[in-house]
Amino acid sequence: MNSDDVHRLELSTEWTPDHVAAYLVEADDGLILIDAGIPGDDGEKELRDEFARVGYGFEDTDHLLVTHPHVDHDGQARVVVEESDATVYAHEDVPERLRYDGLEERALRNAREIGIPETEVEDTVDRWMEGIRTNRECLPPDSIDVLLRDNEKFEIAGHEFEALHTPGHQREHLAYACDGLLFSGDALIEAFRPVVYDVGFDDGMYESVGNCYETFERLGARDAEYVYPGHGPVFDDPKDAAENSLGSLDALVESVHETVESFDGNPTVLEVAMSRKKPEHDLRHLIFDNIGAVGYLEEQGRITSYLEDGVRRYRPAEAEKTVGVAADETSV
Repeated sequence: MNSDDVHRLELSTEWTPDHVAAYLVEADDGLILIDAGIPGDDGEKELRDEFARVGYGFEDTDHLLVTHPHVDHDGQARVVVEESDATVYAHEDVPERLRYDGLEERALRNAREIGIPETEVEDTVDRWMEGIRTNRECLPPDSIDVLLRDNEKFEIAGHEFEALHTPGHQREHLAYACDGLLFSGDALIEAFRPVVYDVGFDDGMYESVGNCYETFERLGARDAEYVYPGHGPVFDDPKDAAENSLGSLDALVESVHETVESFDGNPTVLEVAMSRKKPEHDLRHLIFDNIGAVGYLEEQGRITSYLEDGVRRYRPAEAEKTVGVAADETSV
């Protein structure tokens, strides 16, 4: 396989960055689709038009590789499979994510913990859950034929692929490597750092920024001739793209640390996010960056936290030491 075998399918979205890419690969023994566009009638028409532009229809698809279960990447998976009977590949934990057993209860608890007011918490979680419900409709859990583990190698259409577990943007995210080509999905993008979502409000949400660090470092070390991302242009220097994303992640972590230090009192994650928010920012996305950043800072020992009536509050690590000294001096 070489770059001439890869057709980029350009699709539009109603949200920033205004476009998403899927890829059709003409392999020796079949046609491979990597990701499946956005949901809805307009999304279906646009993907069909892109197939036709390069001389194919949905029915020609033999294999569908899903990088991650987000609506702009699995939007037409069900439709493509219904028309082609393609074999579907995804990370081994995707079916559990899409079945979301007990997820809403966990999300409500965690949303309260980060400081979402009780009057808003149910609507906030319901809006977040709606995305997962849509993903389940687009990519039914039982439609996934092959569940892939990290570093698993598998042969399809005459070529050997390697699945690379790359969490951070999304916990069950896979990048796919084949013959010096890297299909990075939303794990590595040249034009900007991927937003940190990982598990959203689910348990493990504080691990997201740490996961991003590991993913950027891992993909930046790959020797790839071309990288095919889910957004932005195709590029040929994964190391440079990873270094840019790592720099952006460093800036996020330092900004959150400075914000925690600047508070008169001990803020919640929501208060940190609101303090850092600029007018053009969408808090629905920004909040997950901040959740991951405080989790990373606490893991590094730079801040500490405590629960107060189910709400988690943060303070600089030095502040805790000062409080401890004062208490000791008082007791003496």
